[in-house]
Amino acid sequence: MFPVGDIASYDITGKGFDKKIEQKVRVCHMNYLVHIDRLMFKKHGIHVYVSLKSSWRPKWWELIKKRSGLSQHVYSYLGATDITCDDFAENWEILLEYLINHTSYTRLAVYHTIDPKTGKKSGFIHGDYKNECNDAYVYKIVGGAWKRDYPIERNN
Repeated sequence: MFPVGDIASYDITGKGFDKKIEQKVRVCHMNYLVHIDRLMFKKHGIHVYVSLKSSWRPKWWELIKKRSGLSQHVYSYLGATDITCDDFAENWEILLEYLINHTSYTRLAVYHTIDPKTGKKSGFIHGDYKNECNDAYVYKIVGGAWKRDYPIERNN
C-alpha cells in the first residue's frame, strides 16, 4: 500500500510522469484521495492508500504485461486509480461511501481478493471517469467481469 499524498505512489514504473500525466494525477486523483484520507482517518481511524502503485501505467507497461493498452490506467482520458484502505475486508464499504460522496469518479469497481499464501481477505476499489456523469455506477466483479451493481447518486 502506498500513501495517497506521495506523487510517486501513482506511478507503477517508478520512472516519473510527463507533465500532462502528472497534472491529471494530481487534479483527478491525488487531491480527492488526500482529502478522503484525512476525513476517514479523523472520523474512523482508517488510512487510504494507492493499491500497488496502480494508477498511471504507460501503454508500453500494459503491452509488456500482455494487456491491450486500452485501460483507463494509461490516462488517455482522465485516468484511473486503484484505491485501498486499512483492513479493506472490514472497511471497504466506508471507503466506497467516501469515494461516492467526495469524488467525481463515474465508475467504481469493487475488487475483493484473497492472498493465496495467507488466506487473508483484502481488495481495492478501481476509480475512473470512463462513464458520463449521468451514467455513474458502482460495479461488482463477477467471474472476473464487471457487472453494474447500482447507480451513483450525487446531488451536485
